[in-house]
Amino acid sequence: MIYNLTDTFFIAQTQNANLVAGITLCTPLFSMMIALGDMFGLGGSSAISRLLGKKKYQLAGRVNSFCFYGALLLGIIVMICLFAFKKTGFESIRGDTQHISICQCFL
Repeated sequence: MIYNLTDTFFIAQTQNANLVAGITLCTPLFSMMIALGDMFGLGGSSAISRLLGKKKYQLAGRVNSFCFYGALLLGIIVMICLFAFKKTGFESIRGDTQHISICQCFL
C-alpha cells in the first residue's frame, strides 16, 4: 500500500496520466508477487523460530533451506509465467496498447 502510494506520487509528478494508469494496473500483480514471497519468508521464519525454541537445530536448518530454495523456485516460475503470458495477462485487465507497454516496463 505504501509502496503504491509512493510510486504513484512520484510518477504523478511527470504529469503523464498514462504512466499513472500503467502503474495502477500493475499494482495487483506486484502485490501478488509480494504475497508469494511472504509465504516463504514470514511462514518460514515463524516455523524456524519455533523449531529453534524447541532446540531442534537440524530440522530448523532443513526448514530454512526449504524456504530459501522454495522461494527461489517459485520466483523463477512466476518470472517465466510473467514473460510467457504478459501480453495475454495485460489484455485480460483491459489495458490498451499504451498501458500494456508501460506495464511491461514497470515489471
